[in-house]
This record gives sequence, C-alpha cells and structure tokens, in this order.
Amino acid sequence: AAEPSPLTKEVMLEFAERAEAIRNGQVDPSIDNMLKITNEARLLGTDVRLLCRDAEDNAESKVNLCIKNIYDRYVEANEIKGTQIVFCDVGTPNKNGRFSIYDDIKKKLVHKGIPEKEICFIHDAKTEVQREKMFSDMRSGARRIIIGSTSKMGTGTNIQDRLMALHHIDTAWRPSDIEQREGRILRQGNMNEEVYIYRYVTKGTFDSYMWGLVENKQKFISQIMTSKSVSRSCEDIDETVLSFAEVKALATGNPLIKEKMEIDNEVRRLKVLKSAYDSQKYSLQDDFTIRYPKLITDLEQKIECIIKDIERRDMNTSEDFIINIGGNVFEERQDAGTMLESFYSKAQKDNLEINIGSYRGFELLLKASYFIDYPKLILHGNMKYSIELGSSPHGNMVRIENAVNALEDKISTYEIKLEEYKQNMEQSKIEYHKPFQYEQKLKDNIKRQFELNAKLDIDKGKDEMLADDNSMGGQKTGGIEEEQIEEIEI
Repeated sequence: AAEPSPLTKEVMLEFAERAEAIRNGQVDPSIDNMLKITNEARLLGTDVRLLCRDAEDNAESKVNLCIKNIYDRYVEANEIKGTQIVFCDVGTPNKNGRFSIYDDIKKKLVHKGIPEKEICFIHDAKTEVQREKMFSDMRSGARRIIIGSTSKMGTGTNIQDRLMALHHIDTAWRPSDIEQREGRILRQGNMNEEVYIYRYVTKGTFDSYMWGLVENKQKFISQIMTSKSVSRSCEDIDETVLSFAEVKALATGNPLIKEKMEIDNEVRRLKVLKSAYDSQKYSLQDDFTIRYPKLITDLEQKIECIIKDIERRDMNTSEDFIINIGGNVFEERQDAGTMLESFYSKAQKDNLEINIGSYRGFELLLKASYFIDYPKLILHGNMKYSIELGSSPHGNMVRIENAVNALEDKISTYEIKLEEYKQNMEQSKIEYHKPFQYEQKLKDNIKRQFELNAKLDIDKGKDEMLADDNSMGGQKTGGIEEEQIEEIEI
C-alpha cells in the first residue's frame, strides 16, 4: 500500500467539489459527470502523472514500489533466469505524448542495470508470430520481464515455465479478470514451487475502493455458486460509477464507506437466500397441491388395475401349461417358444405392437426394440406388463409364467411408493409453513443500509446521476460504460 502524495490528496478533494457541483446541477453533464470523475479517479489511484503529465514523480508511489520489487525479484532469480509478469490496464504505450506507465517502468529498470532486451511489452507483438516468439523468449528466460494488460495477456498466454512473480499495478473490473491474470503464474509447468503475487493500492483513492468492489463481487458470486438452490438466475449490478457521496467519503477517508460496502454485500447475499426461500416455497406448494396428489391418484389407479388383473389371472387358472400363439394352442413350452420366435421379424419390420395370442386372460403383444437384440413381449390386461425376451424358447415361456404369477409383488412395490408419496406430501406442507430464518437479519441490514445511505446521501446522489445519464441520452462518457450488468446462471 502506497501513501497518497499531497497532489493526489488535493485532486481527490477536487473530485469531491466537482461531484458536489454535479449534484447541485451547476455543470453541464456533457462537460463533467460522474462517469468522467470515476474514470479519472481510477487513473489518479494508479499514478497522478496519468492526469497531470508534468506532476512530480513521487518516489513512494505504488508504481515505484512495484519497480523496486521487480528489481529485487530479478536479482534474486538470476541463477534460474526467473521471469516476471506485470499487469496494468491503464497508462499503456502510446504515440500521442500521454504519460505511459509501461515506458516509465522500463526506463527505470534499465537505469537500475537490467538489460533493455530482457524487458518487453505485450503491445509490441503486432502479429501472432511475434506474440509466440515473445512468449517463447519468456519461457526460455531470454526475456525476463513482460508488461501488459488483462485483455492482451489473459487466455492463451503460456509463459509459466520460469515465472516467479506477478504484479497487479491496478485491478480489473471483474473477479474473473483477476483469476485470468493469476492463472498465468499459478499453473502446471511452472518450475517454481512458490511464487510472489503483489497487489498495489494507493490509500484514500478509488484504487483501494476498486479492490473492495471486486472482493465483494467475488464473495457474492461464490455464495451463489455454492448455494443448494438451482435453476434460478439473479443479476449483480456492477456499481463501477461512483456517486458524489462516495467520492466525498473517499476523499475525506470516511470509514462509513467501508461499512456501506460490507452492508450492501450482506443485503445482496440475504436477498439471494430470500429469493431461494421464496422459490422453494412455491415449489413446495406445488408439491402438496398438485404434484404429489396426482402421483398418489395415478398410483392408486394402477393398484386397482393390478387387483383386477389378478382376478382375471385367477379366473383362468389351469394345472397344465396352455398358451395361444398365432391361433394355435400349445401345451409344450419349447414348441410355444419356437412359434413366438417366428413373429420376431414381423414385429421389428412393422415397428408396431402386434397381437400374437393370449395367456391366462391376457393379450400377448410383440413390440419392436432397437436397443436390444429381441423385441419386447407385453402382457395386456387392465395394465400393460413388459417382459424382456431372451434366446431360449423354453425360457421365454417361463418368463411369461413368472410375470403373471408375480403381480402381487408389483402391488407391494407400488404400496411402498404410495406411502413414500404421502409422507413427502405431508413433509412439503411442514416445510412450506416454516418462516425464512434470516428474515430479521435481512430487515436489520436493510435498515442499516438505509441509515448509511442517508448519512452518505447515497440515494440522492444516485438519483441525480440517473438524471444526468438521461440528459446525456444514454451516451458513454469518460471511457466507462454507464452500467455493466452481469447475469449469473446458477
């Protein structure tokens, strides 16, 4: 963490004054607005020279702290030609005279004694061939330090072989971007068992606030991803545009701004849980009013049908085996099974249920099956009972006999399932009437959130910011989108 320079503090106070003027409607939104202040506040937190080209180079700035760490790690890893990666999304190389953090870092490292050829910018690789040559040099140790932005050194940057330090000069907008950055060094194939990861902030600026935003977003995302509730979605609005009150709080070091961030995150978390609770409650209501009553009714009807089929079976009992197949009556199982096989090809060809005879009051139907070698045999009474056929003619007849004699077992299975449905229906009623366990905690946090917003005048600031946005016709200003909405599917 770097202490802000006197000039940085002065500019932060100017931001507060500008925000106050914007809130009071004293400035045309096309000239100054909160989006513009937010963008400039980000630059200020990185290096004051990004705003004021001729500003004094603060020896204790976070950029200079980073340069010192880069050099120390460079010397430390000379023996293995250890490499380092530096991320910075602002102050990139340019030809229009703007201050470049990249050039500043390189110039000072060369002054300290690091050969210029060992330092490279990802922006210098204009083609895929040049890019791969640069990465190859990093893997071999021919180049030792690479500086780039998240977008240019994210996925596909395979230079982990000798990486021993990573530096975040600034932070990205999303937790996934931070993960992408650190995924360059924390990956298989790195010869270093332990590595350095540095995160640099300038106190009392939007810089530190940005890390807090990313932290809270990641907490929120993690809480959703580990939730037991599924098949839902929620929206996390990236509040990357400061309100006038937040600028003032940052400029004056108001501790309430930190509490506000924590309370906002907790309210969002509890609202997600409340949403899950409400969703589950609707599902439980459907369970005991629609789903389980229907399942129970269907099962009771099936049991009644099986009871009638048992009566049908018992009215057609015989001491000897008798079956009708193809209009012929058979008393020998082998002969009956052989006749049954003669209908296989017709069933597979017609792809229909074909009636081939009867047994003990039940119709015998053959149905084609493309997933097994033989068609299925179906006993058709008040219900249909499927029988898997095999290669043995005699064995197939035994299968038919066993299926007819085992109807009582089906009733027992259905009765167990019926009791389970009834218990589940009663349990869903009990769960439905349970209150949301965090209801009071949510109310308390919302109350505190309201109090903090009132003290910081947050809501008023946001209302006026929205008015400014409307007056601008939804245009982009200051290089930052008005609002970024990320939908998270669970």
